[in-house]
Amino acid sequence: MNLDRRQQPYHTVHSDRGCAPGKCWWVWWLCLSILLVACSIGRGEQASRDRPQRAATASAGLIEASALATQTPAPSGKYYPVVDVLKGDALRVRVDGRVEVVHLIGVQAPSPDQCYGDKAQEALRSAAGEEVKLETDSSLGVRDSLGEMMAYVWNSRGEMVNVWMLSHGYARVKDEGSSMLTFGQELQAAMDGARENRVGIWDKGACPTPGARLPYDYSGENVQSRPVPATMMYVDGTSGGYVGANLRLEPTTRSKLLMLIPNGEAVSVLSNKIPGPDGDRWYKVRYGNLKGWIRSDLLVRDVPGGPPSRRMLVDASPQGYAGANLRAKPSMQAPVITLIPNRKLVLASPRTVLGIDGYYWYGVRYGRFTGWVRSDLLLPPPN
Repeated sequence: MNLDRRQQPYHTVHSDRGCAPGKCWWVWWLCLSILLVACSIGRGEQASRDRPQRAATASAGLIEASALATQTPAPSGKYYPVVDVLKGDALRVRVDGRVEVVHLIGVQAPSPDQCYGDKAQEALRSAAGEEVKLETDSSLGVRDSLGEMMAYVWNSRGEMVNVWMLSHGYARVKDEGSSMLTFGQELQAAMDGARENRVGIWDKGACPTPGARLPYDYSGENVQSRPVPATMMYVDGTSGGYVGANLRLEPTTRSKLLMLIPNGEAVSVLSNKIPGPDGDRWYKVRYGNLKGWIRSDLLVRDVPGGPPSRRMLVDASPQGYAGANLRAKPSMQAPVITLIPNRKLVLASPRTVLGIDGYYWYGVRYGRFTGWVRSDLLLPPPN
């Protein structure tokens, strides 16, 4: 029979590939299940594609921070060969045929004899590589007080080594907070990141060996120095030919100078003697309203020159004076306590002290008075 499919009864047309109405529910259920599974797979694939993207975004943030800290654009100019690494913040570089000591601007690493000092030295050796570019800072000049170069240093990978050392926890910012440095913000950010993540010297377990000398903490003090009661000491740089001692902001000769304290002045000592990064030892002291650091070899416990115990004769006649002024301090600008007439005997200190004005002075006791008299106005008594 040749019938059009549209004229056939429903069950006749579909009897060879379907089922009767009401008996195909499982087919619909199967189709629905397949559809749900397909949608789930689609969402899973999309989620799996999204997760690497979000992870990549987080990693990009770290990379961006790293780039900001360690890939500050290098200056134009040529590379100079590295000759040697002295410590974690200084190296020798051959500049135009001359070997220069170059200090990393804004970086203070532990010295080689301190805990973590050897690691800092090796880290600088690795970070600097075989050749570097140099750039000075206009706020500091080219050389320090010792005639050695100060520079920002870039390696051949384009990384600023100053920032690299700080961001990896091998050093701290020197004179932190200085707003005058060209890259001061980058240096500070690098150190803050290392300190926040407790990397390198900021890790409490950086120096597990009992008695090890630890690197400086953020305040500039040795973290192992113990507080001591304030004691009195006197400035005396006479043996070194100094008219006094420099009071510095931090325990290093490269730190900011607060003032020059003349010989003979008393200071309150606030800390134990600690090693500085340049090899000197230092005391933290208070002088008037100022607190700072003085090299230990410029401080003595007894009155400079020693207690007056040596008999001497006042004789200012060659200078045309009627006597010698006994002054409150070893300086021509110090107040006069009294005038000691010529030919009077006094007790003088065993040694002289170099005054701020360039004269040498004896500590003198005259009757009930004690003070200082210029050495050229005193003579040994006649036998």
